[in-house]
Amino acid sequence: TGYGSRTQKELRMKDYKKLSDPGEIVAQRRSELDMTQIELAEKLDYPSVNFISMLEKKRSKVPLEKSVKFAKVLEIDEKWFIEKIMRDRYPIVAEVLFNPNSRK
Repeated sequence: TGYGSRTQKELRMKDYKKLSDPGEIVAQRRSELDMTQIELAEKLDYPSVNFISMLEKKRSKVPLEKSVKFAKVLEIDEKWFIEKIMRDRYPIVAEVLFNPNSRK
């Protein structure tokens, strides 16, 4: 590879921090870590891959109680990921928690 050339993986990678949907974040980070849905399900103690698949297709939501474990497995900042989950599921509560001055 020459100067300025990028690998196929680099070309298909987005900056996951620009994403706001938790399911998209999970899919992107899983891909960046070269992890299959099966591997992710196993690391998160899910008995099957179905939940991960549904999550990535936006048919399910990241359970708040598992958010820290998701963040650790996906090697992302826990607080940042919890904020994304909260903004997705509880936007008014998230606004109060993460932008307290905006409601005055």
